[in-house]
Amino acid sequence: MSTEALSWPDTTGTWVPFALIAPILLPAMAGSFQLLKLSGGPHLMPTNPQLTASPIPVIVHITSAISCAVLGAVQFSPGFRHRHPK
Repeated sequence: MSTEALSWPDTTGTWVPFALIAPILLPAMAGSFQLLKLSGGPHLMPTNPQLTASPIPVIVHITSAISCAVLGAVQFSPGFRHRHPK
């Protein structure tokens, strides 16, 4: 019989990506509603003539902001940092 102590997996810092993504959820939902409205879906928010005049910069801004925020939070994951130290 082995006398080695059982060790728990190292879970320190695993909550960090979730804590960084949590404040992004509300703006991401609002941006998704805006994208839905620009694509011709139901009008859930009041219309803004500046957005309807030139929708391409708005679409690029919303999609890049959401992806940047999520990928930026993932880089603080301990598993990701151990696999890709650079």
